[in-house]
Order: sequence, then C-alpha cells, then structure tokens
Amino acid sequence: MLRVVAALLATASHASDFFIHNGDRVVFLGDSITEQRLYTTFIEAYALTRHPDWKLTFRNVGWSAEAALKLAPIVADLDVYLLKVTGLQGGNYSVSIDGAVVGTISKSELELGWNMARIKSPMLNQAQDVLQLVFTKNSLFFNRWRNVQLDPQRQAELPKLDKQIAGLEAKINEARILKTHHFELKPVSDTGVRS
Repeated sequence: MLRVVAALLATASHASDFFIHNGDRVVFLGDSITEQRLYTTFIEAYALTRHPDWKLTFRNVGWSAEAALKLAPIVADLDVYLLKVTGLQGGNYSVSIDGAVVGTISKSELELGWNMARIKSPMLNQAQDVLQLVFTKNSLFFNRWRNVQLDPQRQAELPKLDKQIAGLEAKINEARILKTHHFELKPVSDTGVRS
C-alpha cells in the first residue's frame, strides 16, 4: 500500500513538468510514421496511465505523404503573429519594422488584427534562418546515425560529425533568441503618399 501511495505522489509531483496537461486535446499530425500509430499509441498510453484522473483526448491524423496537412488547418492555426492597434484615425497606414516598410494596412484591419506571420519581415527571416539550421543539423545527424554510427568501419568519423552537430546546435540556440524590433505606423493618404 505504501508503494502505491509513493508512486502516486511521485507522479503528481512531476505533472507540472509534463508536456501534456489536464484538459488537453493532443493531435498527432504527420505522414506515414504517424499513420503507423506505433509511437503515438505509446505516448497516449503513457499519458493516460500516468495521469488517470486527467481529461485527455488524443487524435491521430497521420496520413502517408502528409495529406493530413491538407485535411487539418493546424499549420494555418499555428502560423499567427498578430499586430493589433486600436484608437487610430480612419484611413490606411504604412507599417514599418526596423525602418523597412512591410505593408500598407487599413485602420479596420489593424483593429481586427493583421496577421504578419507570412509577410517578409525580420521575424520571418529569423524563423527561416532557424528552420534552415534545424534542417541542416537534422540531415547531418541522420547521416551520422544511419550511415556512420551503424557502420563499424566508419567509427573514426564520429567525433568530427559530433563536433559539427554541436556547432549547429549552438548556432540554432543563438539564432532562436528573441530580438527586439521597432514597429512604426504612418498614415498614408489616398494617393499612397505618406502624410
């Protein structure tokens, strides 16, 4: 009896550190690996057995060739970076970030919230830089694991690859640090000239 209570207390003490939380709906979205339902089943079973009192919902929408991305609007839902400004006079406004004009937007669009996630901006540039570094690191690690680590005759290459991977991880950590940006709104006349 004491072991059960101790196990329950240990589980409860780590619940706040757990990625999934009470009330969450977890969606596994991906291609053939997700469609396979192996690792997703293990994750679901783990969460449900570790936190039996939690209300959790799991959905697997894996589909080969990433067709699931066309069925579920998850990517679009996550791709949101809103600029919302109220109290402006009527008309259109030029929006600049760090001195570069990124768009001309109406007062009403700004009041509702203008999604800047996909406009060319310093934030998008930073996100694309991080993404490219992650792709490069993952490709290098995949090569290390699949082609070098599993080949007994190529073991001498591992230290060099590990150093390259560590270097890329350091670059990723540097590139992902949030940066401060200066936003500026300027009224634009009907002729398109800033007033």
